[in-house]
Amino acid sequence: MSRRSRIILVAVVLALAVGGEVAVRYARGARGNVQVVNAGAEPLEGLVVAFGGGKVAVGRLPAGDSARIRLEGDSPGPIELEFAQRGNPLNSLRVEDYDPRESNGKGVRTVIEIRPGEVSKYMEDDDTLTPAGRIRDRILEWFGIEHGLAP
Repeated sequence: MSRRSRIILVAVVLALAVGGEVAVRYARGARGNVQVVNAGAEPLEGLVVAFGGGKVAVGRLPAGDSARIRLEGDSPGPIELEFAQRGNPLNSLRVEDYDPRESNGKGVRTVIEIRPGEVSKYMEDDDTLTPAGRIRDRILEWFGIEHGLAP
């Protein structure tokens, strides 16, 4: 096999590999960020966030702390949170109409603040969706490092 044929073969294999990676990433759906903030005086215990058939177990979230969760999906749907907190009559909640494709496209994240007997939801700019943040996320993803729970 000549040198030219080898170069062409390597180029074709690389193009197929890159095309396959793009197809797999596109098929997974959009990713959006959600930040859960414990605005209460007691820790949230056993926090689990569910969206579109997937679940992320956050675990214990100390008082005044927050967790960022990456959720992915193709269509809007509810975010469901389950937790336990001393002095809080709520042990679960449902946030309707979350659309990861829309929030990713606009560069915002959904913030859910939990207080005893009260929940608030709002949107804020998502600094992790900057070009540098996207590159960092892709590198971590390629190496299989879980980065859905960043403080």
